[in-house]
Amino acid sequence: MKLKTLAAAAAIVAATGIAHAQAQEPNKNYFTVYGIADVSAVFADSGFGNKVRFDGGGGMQASRLGFRANRTFDSGITALAVMEAGVQFSNGSVGTAAPVLGLNDTNASSGGQTGTGSRFFARQIYGGLRGSFGTLSIGRQYTGSYFGGVGMGSAAWPDGFYGQPGSLLPLVGGMPTRVDNSIAYLTPNWGGLEVLGTFTSGVQNNISAPTAVGSAATTQTDKSGQGWDLLVRYRNGPLGLGGSTWSVNNGAYNVTAGETSLAKKKGVQLFGYYDFGWALVSSILVTGKINGGNYETVTKTLSNSSGWALSARVPVTADKKHNIWVAYSALNDKSLLNRDAKLYGVAYWYQMEPSTRLYASWGQIKNNTNGLYALSDGGNLTGNVTTPGVKAKGIQVGINYNF
Repeated sequence: MKLKTLAAAAAIVAATGIAHAQAQEPNKNYFTVYGIADVSAVFADSGFGNKVRFDGGGGMQASRLGFRANRTFDSGITALAVMEAGVQFSNGSVGTAAPVLGLNDTNASSGGQTGTGSRFFARQIYGGLRGSFGTLSIGRQYTGSYFGGVGMGSAAWPDGFYGQPGSLLPLVGGMPTRVDNSIAYLTPNWGGLEVLGTFTSGVQNNISAPTAVGSAATTQTDKSGQGWDLLVRYRNGPLGLGGSTWSVNNGAYNVTAGETSLAKKKGVQLFGYYDFGWALVSSILVTGKINGGNYETVTKTLSNSSGWALSARVPVTADKKHNIWVAYSALNDKSLLNRDAKLYGVAYWYQMEPSTRLYASWGQIKNNTNGLYALSDGGNLTGNVTTPGVKAKGIQVGINYNF
């Protein structure tokens, strides 16, 4: 077994989940330990006044620890496995552990600690085979909609920073970002064209009729969480274009509120970028619905919504070590709740060397009179917004180290 801490390989795995690997010596096991330590000082206000905090979940990129293994056989087929945990360098929590936090700061972004529970490899964990036929994998995986568009594949922004469109736009249509119990197939790269299809069996409930979970208010069926996601993407030189669509059942429905069955999350996303040399410009358009089972009448949350984003990354120096990034995103909530938001972001980073960057970013989310959206980065939430209409804003200064 060989231990390799290759930052480049780590970045590929961390960013896309499923990646085309370079040729390796056959019939040997390769094992890589990789990770990101992203720590920052933050000055932010989510409606309770300016607060100072020190975050370790990831400002530019979500902090993580990962393991990658693969073995290529004489046939040319490679067996592979990836296990990746979100980590908080500020307090040592991992996986989906609830952040060690205080009042009005009980959630985190999808990049770091994703909720409560004992799950360790919460970011992604899967195994599979890769060959001339493409890549087939099973486990907890990123969907094509996320890393192909709003997440990491748009190329114009990292997967963090305050004001990053990926912290707002996935709310549209309940876009799936990671899915459990899933099987995914990524085609070979045909001259820059790739297709990624993902199917999740959802909660995998072994029941024959709707069943209450904990209380009559929450009910599941054998189709809870079940669905699919499809990405088509073309990347060649300075140009990148793509689109995705998805259809995934809600995990449960609320009988007490008046829901009668599982609502379905559906959406379509289009994205593209072009590198002009002096600037890389990227845009995203997404629209989606969460409806069915009376959801749009009683629960209502984002039952019909759309959003778009425009960003640019501008190298300040010829060696591209100094960069400025700007972004604007808008969410239009067409449901009865009418919770709209606009998101602004500006950042600067300096590439000290291939593995280490220094950065500073500013972001602000402007909620309309009904909106309650919070500001988040790669792995931290600035704080819960509890008063409709609050304009949450923050500044962060940090260090991003890939190992």
